[in-house]
Amino acid sequence: MNDGQNQAVVDASNGVAQDAAYQQKAASYFANARKEVASLLPLNCGRVLELGCGSGATLAWLKSEHLVTQTFGVELFAAAAAIAREHVDHVVEGDIERMELPYEANYFDAIMCLDVLEHLSDPWRVLSQLVTHLKPGGVLIASVPNVRNWRAVFPLLFAGRWEYADAGILDRTHLRFFTMASSVKLVGGAGVQIESIQRLPLTTSPRAKWANRLTLGLLRDFITLQFLICAHKPR
Repeated sequence: MNDGQNQAVVDASNGVAQDAAYQQKAASYFANARKEVASLLPLNCGRVLELGCGSGATLAWLKSEHLVTQTFGVELFAAAAAIAREHVDHVVEGDIERMELPYEANYFDAIMCLDVLEHLSDPWRVLSQLVTHLKPGGVLIASVPNVRNWRAVFPLLFAGRWEYADAGILDRTHLRFFTMASSVKLVGGAGVQIESIQRLPLTTSPRAKWANRLTLGLLRDFITLQFLICAHKPR
């Protein structure tokens, strides 16, 4: 068996393992509306594409609030895609790493990659391809989990533990891990200009917040769960 065949066997094996892990996830995993992206969208936003749209909750909410005109989603899993089709204008089902999108260049006003890039084998290539479908001046929004968060770092540092879970920073379906610096490099490397980076401590303890204040913000990366990055495609 040659190297190419060996790699194909490894990829197939990994794919089966990934599918099994996804099957164990609760339906709510695919149905969370990310309302914090609303303020990052361009004014008079027409077409918006979400990679890994799940059951379409975010796209449906954006359209219900009249923040976008047309919604497009890409979803890997059939069950989630079937639900998304009920309230998303256009849904493509399939693996973004193994398909060509049926859209022309410079087609979308905004593209969202929300907690999805870390699930890809080659998110750098995927982002670069997605940006070709983004209009000049269009917005790319990406949320990326922060592996430097204390929930991942402290068990590794003090107990030698790196334990995967069903969700969160060490989600067992994550293939890539990013810090602030590598998240910025990932998004910026796709040929867009970064406008803003938000730290999202979606859940953290009051004790952690006070510790961060007492250290004048030195601990902020350790209590950040994810980075929400907004960038635009140069005109």
